[in-house]
Amino acid sequence: MPIPMFAVIPLQENDTHPSPWRAFARCRTEDSAIFFPPDGERPTARTARERAAKQICRQCPVSVQCLDFALTTGQQHGVWGTTTPMERNKRPRARQSPDTKPLKEFRQSSERV
Repeated sequence: MPIPMFAVIPLQENDTHPSPWRAFARCRTEDSAIFFPPDGERPTARTARERAAKQICRQCPVSVQCLDFALTTGQQHGVWGTTTPMERNKRPRARQSPDTKPLKEFRQSSERV
């Protein structure tokens, strides 16, 4: 039985309550292993897993909120809002609101992968 993603993600220091958007996340009914790498994952397997996770994210009604959460809380593991940790780390540290053009451009560039 898949474990809902929001149930297995611990609260971060600056995240004092679960985010309401998580209840609408497409990933909540998927196996969290799709979004988070197992120990010793090979590059080819990682690419395939991340591609599958991003496909789920692209169908999600709250992917913008998910990405904003990942950027705001500094998530260093897993696929969040169609982005990998490497893609998020390439982004400037200053947090952008989901309404701003740079975040929209960032999301569009990550969706091409």
